[in-house]
Amino acid sequence: MGNYISSNSKSGSSLENLRLQVKDVGDQYPFGDDEILRISRCFFYLRHMHSHVNVNMNMNMTDNMNESLESDPSFSFLSNWGLYGLALPPPHFSSKSASQSSTSTSQSTEAFGNLFQVDQNLILTDSIVTKLKSDTFQQRKYLLQIVQKHILPTNFGAKLEQTIFAFTETDVVHNTGNENAVHNNHTGHANVADPNRHQNEHQLNKQRLEKFLQGLAEASRRGSRTALAVIYKCCIAMNMSNSDHDHNNNNNNNAMASAKDLLDLSYRLALASLILSQQHSHANNGTVNNHNRESSQHSNDQIEKNTAHDSSSLNGNSDHDNNADDQNTTTTSTTDCYPDVSSLYPQPIDTSLVQSLVDYHSNNQYNNNRTSSSNPYSTTSSSYYSTNTFNQTHQSQPNQETPNVTANNKSNSNNEDVVSLEAFINWTELHAPCLSSTIETFIHYIFFADPDKPYPPQLTEFKFPTLQLQHSAFFKCPSSSLLFKFALMSPSLSGNWRRLYTSDCDGLSFNRLQNSLLGYSGPTLIIIQEARAGGIFGSFTSTAWKEAKDFYGNSDCFLYQLYPTFRVIRPKGGATKNFMYCNSESRSRGYDGQAHGIGFGGTTEKPRFFICESFDGCMASASDLTFEAGVLLPPLSTSTSTDQYQQTSKYFDIESLEVWGVGGDELVAAALGARHEQRELVAANIRKARKVDKAAFLDDFQSGLIESKAFKHRGEMRGRDDCHIDDRKKNTYVYEK
Repeated sequence: MGNYISSNSKSGSSLENLRLQVKDVGDQYPFGDDEILRISRCFFYLRHMHSHVNVNMNMNMTDNMNESLESDPSFSFLSNWGLYGLALPPPHFSSKSASQSSTSTSQSTEAFGNLFQVDQNLILTDSIVTKLKSDTFQQRKYLLQIVQKHILPTNFGAKLEQTIFAFTETDVVHNTGNENAVHNNHTGHANVADPNRHQNEHQLNKQRLEKFLQGLAEASRRGSRTALAVIYKCCIAMNMSNSDHDHNNNNNNNAMASAKDLLDLSYRLALASLILSQQHSHANNGTVNNHNRESSQHSNDQIEKNTAHDSSSLNGNSDHDNNADDQNTTTTSTTDCYPDVSSLYPQPIDTSLVQSLVDYHSNNQYNNNRTSSSNPYSTTSSSYYSTNTFNQTHQSQPNQETPNVTANNKSNSNNEDVVSLEAFINWTELHAPCLSSTIETFIHYIFFADPDKPYPPQLTEFKFPTLQLQHSAFFKCPSSSLLFKFALMSPSLSGNWRRLYTSDCDGLSFNRLQNSLLGYSGPTLIIIQEARAGGIFGSFTSTAWKEAKDFYGNSDCFLYQLYPTFRVIRPKGGATKNFMYCNSESRSRGYDGQAHGIGFGGTTEKPRFFICESFDGCMASASDLTFEAGVLLPPLSTSTSTDQYQQTSKYFDIESLEVWGVGGDELVAAALGARHEQRELVAANIRKARKVDKAAFLDDFQSGLIESKAFKHRGEMRGRDDCHIDDRKKNTYVYEK
């Protein structure tokens, strides 16, 4: 630790103290030096803005900031961190007077040397205000408004803060032994008579920052199980009003979350991350505008754009009043570059996903009695900030008109769909291993995102699948919950997809299906809708397709059922490794006695999941020796039984069939290049086969090797008394007179 500081500053006593503080915090929490500095400076800066504590500095700018902040309902816990964390200038590790400063002739800088105090340079200078007025931050503010008003559940930011970031009064008393410190913590006024005031304040600030870092680590850096627990706690918190929270504080040990709320929140977090990440791609290549634009939503977004620009960030009203004409001109030019994300508004969560989680909880008979260790509210907690004005201001604002899909913080489900935390975690690890990445990615884009830096390679980013305006019979809009279900199965199913084949456009042709797969070297996803009951299922494999008489591939593949229920069927890991199979009749001319088509699992005579070359007799069985047991087809009856092995037909007729290249832009581009090379090689061999040596070809005709009537007369002339053929002289006939 300490490399970031040492590489950006000179040695000194305050600097050495800061280095030790960063090292001590970094040893406890999984963050880098620059991340710790960024979180600490932003944390205490925002805390200072809302505490109204007189720090004997120039407070005019701060007062204007607070006035603008409290009058703007778009600023909340998430908005503040999403904007200010990105707008922070680099810290100064050495002091400069006004005459020495190269950036300003009227401002001086002071060295930043204490991790647990506000960086006074952020208060003295107007660099943050200048940044927040730029087009880049106006666009980010606009996206944050969209995310909070149309994507996330109502008041999610406040509940997230309350759930994992709130500083508990019990912890303050326990660690300081001074009840006055608790009063000072919430009123913002120091007890002058307390001789240990500075020491207590330093200790409290350290505890506040550590509590914040602990919550941040749990949500993004402590692993999937901890992140899933954060989602679970947030769902419980959103279904409890503030009064219910205090009244039921002692009865929360048995609190359980709704399966619908858990999956709906994860789905919305994934969409929110996609929208926030679009600012990066929009700045580079404008890919955001590839989404379909709905005219009914465009007018609402235009209002959001104007609101985002007119309510200038933390700069008062003087600049707006004195430069109204310039402001209007800027508005016109700025709003035109805002991305249109109306097509990414969430849809109702798919019921098959919810039912799969509920069935897993019921079938495994999880104990509904929660232990105290899993209680998300073990003590009475208060806002992390010194006053509650910050959150109350946002929550008291009337809700603006939003689409019908806008979330409600009250659960619409009943007690029948509640699941335990243990069941939620185990089901996720089995069927949806990427679900925990939804909140981890969202936290990153709020607290750590930087348009100039890529997503950290050591973390797994949840990328909502995007079709880039390609037609599909299954996905009707860019925010389809079916796309979200696919992204939960594997990291390879995230990011941009490329359509390789669709029966809607290419026809139900095995030749075209096979041609789209052979030579493609990247991961592929097969999606099928059967004709009888509309069931959706298919397969995924990361292995390149080839034509062969035997099975091939590796364990990075699986079968899945998407509708009417959701399940992922992965390889068992045993001795049998019949993963994938592609064998057409033209390869063996039908004499090998094997199944001709595309298959997964089973045997070469009878694959478990099989697409027949003639599309007659396609098969999907419930078990084999390679993959785990589980049905792929809908049940024959309409019974509501949750038995996953209830009677189903193993044969199906295809209604729609699509093949997608997945794995991200780089893998898809490389795979398409490999397929192009394969096709060029086949075409070259065909062209080569068509070229014939004419002299040799004529000799073959003359010798009779090639049957033809061209030289039939020569054979008929042989033996005639009046004709003699000299074979040594070609085309020479001697007629006797």
